[in-house]
Amino acid sequence: MIFMSKTCFVMLGNKCNQSCSYCYQDKTASEFVFDEKIIATVDSCNRVMFYGGEPLLYFDIIEYIVKKMSNKQLINITTNGTLLSSSIVDFLNKHNIHVSLSHDGIKHQELRGYTDPLQTHGDFFLALKKKALICVVNNINYNYYNLWDYLRDNKLELAHTFQHAKWCGATDETFMFKDNREWEDLLEQVSCIAIDDLRRRRVSNELLFFKQYFNGGRDFCSCHDNYTCIDLAGNIYACHNYKLQRVGNRFCQPKCSAKPICGGGCLCEPNAYDCYLYKTLYRYCEKIMMEV
Repeated sequence: MIFMSKTCFVMLGNKCNQSCSYCYQDKTASEFVFDEKIIATVDSCNRVMFYGGEPLLYFDIIEYIVKKMSNKQLINITTNGTLLSSSIVDFLNKHNIHVSLSHDGIKHQELRGYTDPLQTHGDFFLALKKKALICVVNNINYNYYNLWDYLRDNKLELAHTFQHAKWCGATDETFMFKDNREWEDLLEQVSCIAIDDLRRRRVSNELLFFKQYFNGGRDFCSCHDNYTCIDLAGNIYACHNYKLQRVGNRFCQPKCSAKPICGGGCLCEPNAYDCYLYKTLYRYCEKIMMEV
């Protein structure tokens, strides 16, 4: 049976060559025996996301699937970057595959316990035609200005996303915001600058940060109806974190104003923390929209 959807997460397995301190991925999931029948499902989607663990540990499988696809899809890989090589870069460029490097700026080594991949594999990353950075903002690494400075200092002012740490069942609570007043003060500062930029018709990091939320849907999880999550054996999951079913969201209020940016929150593991996160972000989005 082929599942038609906008985006397909291909869940390659949980093997990873690192064990980062705040990784929220469930380490108990099994590895899967590849079933070629999944290609029909993958090929029916408009966008394909290869997901690990570390996806490049499964590069032979990625290579095989991509060669079998119709080449109409947008293809994305999120990686820690430590396995990039000239041959892998050549393949990714040939097939117009977008690579998102998961990176935490100046605190990368402190948070993850591993050398900055831009120091060891930076040339390979820069050689990619389609690339971006994903910075995971958390209770320890939340200063947007430090992250922007890092990008500028390393000549990496390319497309980037700040992805705030969420509760996914395995997240170390050390990295969750939990009523972080300094973070909220920072959002106040950033929002004030964004308002001034809008009035002056000027583009800035602050304005771009909030613009990602204005149209809604930016942070929706893969548990929603326009996603398919499939493992290599062909099993369909509720979300790409190997959750088998949706349980609804008991924290979500029908008329909550923050719904445009959270989509109702996590439908597999509803939690109050994500509500705090999104409601706080939305409060400053709302302030900008009301004052301009």
